[in-house]
Amino acid sequence: MDFFSVDHKDDEIVAKFYDRLFIILNFVATDFDNNSQQISDLNRELDLIFYVGKCMQLYFNSDVVYKKEFVKVFIDCFRKFCKPGIHTDDEIVELKEGFNKAFKIRTGIGIGIKEMNMIIETFDFRQKGHWYKCANNHVYCITECGGASQIGNCPECGQQIGGTLHRLLESNSIATELDGATKSAFDYSLEPN
Repeated sequence: MDFFSVDHKDDEIVAKFYDRLFIILNFVATDFDNNSQQISDLNRELDLIFYVGKCMQLYFNSDVVYKKEFVKVFIDCFRKFCKPGIHTDDEIVELKEGFNKAFKIRTGIGIGIKEMNMIIETFDFRQKGHWYKCANNHVYCITECGGASQIGNCPECGQQIGGTLHRLLESNSIATELDGATKSAFDYSLEPN
């Protein structure tokens, strides 16, 4: 069976990703001379791994039914990512564009991976779980403790958002694709350290 066929296995995706990481780590451990070219190559590869990791996080989110288009774009980019050797500048640009496209398809929020991270960093939350989606998958944020304390309307579609007593409305959900949270920031704060 071809790894990249429709019937691919999730374990194989993880194995291919770790193979790529191992190649990079092995290079650093055995052949890295700390010259400017190698530093540049390494930085580009690590930046690309960040993109791949974000898309893999979405790919493995079991709470969501994947759109076929996302899987197709993700697998196509992942195949190119797994090729042997250092990626060229053009390949890096192409792969980042492809993973951004997959990310936009899967999240539906219309922004790329770097833009999303800039937004999250701007808010400077100490923990994940401040991002939610209305019934129509429009993303919104609850600041402070991250728990819903009032009901409002989505500025994009008018659906109800939020909740009361730190309980999210049933029609709303955690926006796991933004920061990897599986519960609200308020719920994370209740856990012992």
